[in-house]
Amino acid sequence: MFDYEKLWKLIKDKGLKKVDLKKHVGITPTTLAKLSKNENVSMEVLHRLCEYLECDIGDIVEHVYTPYKIDDSLGTFTPNKNEDIHNWFSYLEGYSKSLVETELSKLDGVTSILDPFSGSGTTPLVGVFNGLTSYYCETNPIMAFVSKIKTEDSFKLASDPEKMEKFNDYKVGVIQYLEDSKYNTREKLEMQGFEKYFEQENIFYIKKYKHFISKIDDVIIENVFKIALAGVAVNVSKMIRRGDLRYAKGKELNKTSKNFLIEIEKKLDRIHSDLKSIRNIKVGKSIFLTNDARNISSENIVDVVITSPPYLNGTNYIRNTKLELKLLDYVSSEQELAAMHKKGIVAGINNVSVGARIYEPINLVKHIIKELDDVSYDSRIQKMIIAYFNDMNEVFESLSRAIKDRGKLILDIGDSQFAGVHVPTHEILIEIAKNHGFVLYENEVIRTRKSKSGLELTQRILRFNLSKKVNRLKSEYEKEAYEFLKKMKYQEKGRNWGHPWHSLCSYRGKLKPAIANELVTRFTKPGDRVLDPMSGVGTIPLEASLQGRIGIANDLSEMAYIISRAKVERPLLEDVEANISELEKFIEDNKEKYSDNSEVRRFGLNKKIIEYYHPETMKEILAARAFYMNRDLSSSDCLTMSCLMHILHGNRPYALSRNSHPLTPYAPKGEFIYKNLIKHLREKVLRSYRIIEGEEVWNIGEAYNYDILELGQYLKEKSDVIITSPPFASSFKFYTQNWLRLWFSGWEPETFEKADTFFFDNKQNRDMDIYYSYFKACNEMLKENGKLILHVGKSKQFDMSKELLQRCGEWFDTVAVGEELIEGENHGVVDIGSTIAHQFIFLIKK
Repeated sequence: MFDYEKLWKLIKDKGLKKVDLKKHVGITPTTLAKLSKNENVSMEVLHRLCEYLECDIGDIVEHVYTPYKIDDSLGTFTPNKNEDIHNWFSYLEGYSKSLVETELSKLDGVTSILDPFSGSGTTPLVGVFNGLTSYYCETNPIMAFVSKIKTEDSFKLASDPEKMEKFNDYKVGVIQYLEDSKYNTREKLEMQGFEKYFEQENIFYIKKYKHFISKIDDVIIENVFKIALAGVAVNVSKMIRRGDLRYAKGKELNKTSKNFLIEIEKKLDRIHSDLKSIRNIKVGKSIFLTNDARNISSENIVDVVITSPPYLNGTNYIRNTKLELKLLDYVSSEQELAAMHKKGIVAGINNVSVGARIYEPINLVKHIIKELDDVSYDSRIQKMIIAYFNDMNEVFESLSRAIKDRGKLILDIGDSQFAGVHVPTHEILIEIAKNHGFVLYENEVIRTRKSKSGLELTQRILRFNLSKKVNRLKSEYEKEAYEFLKKMKYQEKGRNWGHPWHSLCSYRGKLKPAIANELVTRFTKPGDRVLDPMSGVGTIPLEASLQGRIGIANDLSEMAYIISRAKVERPLLEDVEANISELEKFIEDNKEKYSDNSEVRRFGLNKKIIEYYHPETMKEILAARAFYMNRDLSSSDCLTMSCLMHILHGNRPYALSRNSHPLTPYAPKGEFIYKNLIKHLREKVLRSYRIIEGEEVWNIGEAYNYDILELGQYLKEKSDVIITSPPFASSFKFYTQNWLRLWFSGWEPETFEKADTFFFDNKQNRDMDIYYSYFKACNEMLKENGKLILHVGKSKQFDMSKELLQRCGEWFDTVAVGEELIEGENHGVVDIGSTIAHQFIFLIKK
């Protein structure tokens, strides 16, 4: 609406007078005052005002034209019935031009617009009226035709005086021709099955009308006459649109089977009047892209998309326009409608009949499908819902290409219910859109409605910004992931490759350093925070620290935490040597206190602890354990503990134990030989530091000792990338394989008895659904667009990758998945587990 006072202020500011209004605009001040109170001001008046005031349409909108406020009616087609051009074809499922104008008025710098579900052409028509390049798509051929005539042919006809004169002649001629035609009441007329929808007399005049316009020698004029026929099709039939197209009944019969001659003349007169009103308007260009919005191939062509996708409500959009499809010869019989319907987005039950496409449900709708399985009155409902959201996923992917970076996507959408089960369509579409770089900035309810079951449903406007960065990052990530899987260059480095500190303490089940190195190198950059929330002995965080990243380690196991912390914090050698001297004095002062320790006599998994050591060595080990247990551990403590745990058992002279195994403390053999703890520890520490002298790149990282589900609240900040290797399913229990070192790090016999209740590997063996919480936690610990890379194991009985992918979808998009078949490497260990392949899963945060 115009603000009358602001308008005259604008006129005065430009030095013009009211008396010139009639001369330049063609209306008097009194008439303009009346128009200012009318929401249906024609575009012709707006453009003449712009010429008079020497300004563009934007100035009018900004200064004197109040945008329509979103209200109940603007989400419907009803207001369009009084709008030039828009009224040529009434479309129940559409929305008003005012809704589009309101949305455009909020945006700056828009030069192009797209409606991927054009319907009757409301969005592209508003676009061309506003001088925009307007793109559209439409599956339904009658609606694609309507959009074309409204946005292209109408303006070509209106701007050509010669064509307009011919149009008027044909208009007069066809009415005269129909009036001169004599209907024979005894003649039985047929329309290939469609005759049941019309009175015989109307069929007679429809056929006569079509015969007349088929002789028109101008395609544009003929098309306009065709749209007039489509525009009256329902009015002159026995049908009525009330949600769906159906036979009229009761009082509705008064609105149907209207006289064709009267209706077509009224429609042609209105079209002629509208054409005259737009004859001098400069408009934008209209371009049809493709019939299917899922197949848009053009990139970066539009600033904004304003559209209303098919509602998930079972509506058959093809069947609802079957009369128009028949009258304009797009179908011969009703049997052809089904095939045409199946080409579109699956939004109705008829789309999922025999022979329809089969889809896997996306994770976001699985719980809805599960609910419906128990109560649905038709199994096609579940299939329809599954297919609808899969189709819409493809639409968003397509739109993410067509829209320019930082462009807008504005959706008019409503939710649904079936058998009392609510389907929050808007919420699911928001999440799907997010996967393609669309960030929701407004979610506005414009109308509420009641379902047949009484459930309150809403119609909403969803407004998104598009960030191409998200898609670009995902694309680059995917390329790198498949390159990694294709080459697996880490295989060239061998089993023992890696920085010496990876062997600071041996550990059963440790990730190969070569794999960690390749993952960190390829998928992170210097300065990134790289988190492993199940770090084991810190292989991934150490590789991150060595490559100029910030390595962050976490593990619930005290032993793993201590070793990881030693690696990522790398204390100075002089501090470590001071720590060893302090430990040496403590042992000398306290070792005799531990000469008769009952725990080591009664506890052990392979053998009792006391059976591994010479009595004097046992005393020193017990004293050293007490030393660490009574301290708030420093990084130097962690380093000496790590070295000490490494030499705690093994089959070489460095080990403090009798002959055992360096990974798993199998039952010891051989003589009891005294090994001085401090001497062997100092040698191990000096060897470790000697081999890293001169290394300049080694970023100090962070280490934590929490359950992964609680870790997020303790981290200093979120991470850029998570690279981790969760426990392999159906594999060995880590605590039984590392039991002696765990005992030294503080575990008591009772801890081992309770371990199955609090360690992740045991929980997952009972129920893989724990990974729902796992993925949620990882999502919360990552920055926007953060990556999650998982290295897991596959056995003959269990495909861990498949299980995880079924549970990650709410929080992560899958980028790539692959595996490496392996031959068991036993490292001298009898139980090598059941792993037959290493699997790699590359995910990105939603």
